[in-house]
Amino acid sequence: MKIDIPYGKENIKVDIPDPYEILVPNKVSIEVEDKLIEEALENPIGFESYDEFANDTDKLLVIINDATRPTPTSKILSYLLPVLSSHPDVKFLIATGAHRAPTEEEYRFILGDTYEVFRRKVYAHDARKDGDMTYLGKSKNGTEMYINKLVPEYGNVLVIGSVEPHYFAGYTGGRKSFLPGVASYKTIEMNHKLAL
Repeated sequence: MKIDIPYGKENIKVDIPDPYEILVPNKVSIEVEDKLIEEALENPIGFESYDEFANDTDKLLVIINDATRPTPTSKILSYLLPVLSSHPDVKFLIATGAHRAPTEEEYRFILGDTYEVFRRKVYAHDARKDGDMTYLGKSKNGTEMYINKLVPEYGNVLVIGSVEPHYFAGYTGGRKSFLPGVASYKTIEMNHKLAL
């Protein structure tokens, strides 16, 4: 079988021998985003609902992606607003990893309509600021785990992120909000060297 593979501005012709075949993924129907967000907040997998989680704590840290990620953070925050705006002690930590802090325009993009409500409670992680880190120990691979001190200080952490393919980590999201998201530069370097 002969196929054309797009490469740059051209196509490359490739001949696939007979015993092999090309598998095409099934088409997936796309649900309405609002419905998916509501269902996820009400029925998280293996955990209490968002309302129960947020209301059962004195301190709550919300870790959110920086502007380099396609997460619909502002939309999700609009659903969380009623509980978060009345919470006694909530802070937001932008998981920048080794990236720079967001610009004012990026803060507004990330937080959307909730920016004005929470702007004094939003902090950008700075991986190079050692005074903002606390040491958690060594990983099984020997990585020294320094993480933003707000994480253990607050204890109850809500992560808003997205999951998507990653060029060397398999998938991004979830755990990556912590490392590299809110880890020290030294920890990020040690961890990323494992991929080389």
